[in-house]
Amino acid sequence: MLWYHYVGGFFAGMFLGLSSPTTNVLWALLNLVLGYLLFRFSRISLNDGLSLIPFFIGIACISILGAKNFSNKDKL
Repeated sequence: MLWYHYVGGFFAGMFLGLSSPTTNVLWALLNLVLGYLLFRFSRISLNDGLSLIPFFIGIACISILGAKNFSNKDKL
């Protein structure tokens, strides 16, 4: 795999990561489409465990960012 396949895998993980409850339907659909396209472009494969690492790091990063961003929404 080339380096940009790993970068594509990272962003695929970000777009396909779990969304917060406050995310609206249109944003979720955009995430799904972009995540799918990046997933296909980055050539992530279950047979290549190394290609899954940036994918799951992307999921973790966007999940943590979303959790921090929305953790104080009820305190306003």
